[in-house]
Amino acid sequence: MRQKTILYGLLAILLIIFIFSGLLYIDERKDDPVISTSIKVPETPSELTIFSYNINHGVDRSGKCNLDRIVSLINEKGADIAGFNEVDKRMLRTTFKDQARIISEKTGMNYVFAPNLKRFTGTYGNALLSRFPILKAENHKLPQIKNNEARGLLDATLLLPDNQKLRVLVTHLSVKSPERVLQLAWLENYIKKIEEPFFLLGDFNQEIETLLELEPLIDNIKTYPANKPENHIDHIFSNINIPSYQGAVIFSQASDHLPLWFTTEGDKLFKH
Repeated sequence: MRQKTILYGLLAILLIIFIFSGLLYIDERKDDPVISTSIKVPETPSELTIFSYNINHGVDRSGKCNLDRIVSLINEKGADIAGFNEVDKRMLRTTFKDQARIISEKTGMNYVFAPNLKRFTGTYGNALLSRFPILKAENHKLPQIKNNEARGLLDATLLLPDNQKLRVLVTHLSVKSPERVLQLAWLENYIKKIEEPFFLLGDFNQEIETLLELEPLIDNIKTYPANKPENHIDHIFSNINIPSYQGAVIFSQASDHLPLWFTTEGDKLFKH
């Protein structure tokens, strides 16, 4: 009887630890991005397609974790570059899966994962998938007020055809307005120093008319919530002079956000 009591007590303690691991966030500022990439540069695509998608750690509108729905979107649209927010790695709530790696394997794309938060069992942050080699990546901490959720900027350099470089930045800003003001100011200061061609993708948690002098490439398209979109809070920016392109949302219930997709003529972009 006493042994059973001790056993039940230990199980209760373990249960409490796991519960709190899903509630408490620990800042993981020192972890570098995790890169998995090939070195082979694909041929110049006739069209370059870019995604920006808050995947809600793979949980669809029915409340089930279903990465295959996200994989299907990427494969169906033929995405060349995809920036993801709210990506889990070895988290209890998503059965300890390395989500960026799984999506990478099922799409045949290279990836880099940048953790911003650490829970008891895993990490959580932004990710970038690319059909082009990832030369390097940095993960920058955004301004944070007190103990609010830590946010970050993933800055990756891709190797394009003809030895050209493209930087792709992925971010997810705070839901709290005072903190978001600080983060936007930080972002503007950061991107004004970038001389290379770049795209900036992510969930900004607000509508944005301009960032420095850059306007969103896809404007007036609502992305949240997915079942009845009312807010235009996901954006794609670029400093590249793109002569013609198309952009829209994809209506899907794979997340609580709708994915943004952008496509342009690949050969003209790479001649920039």
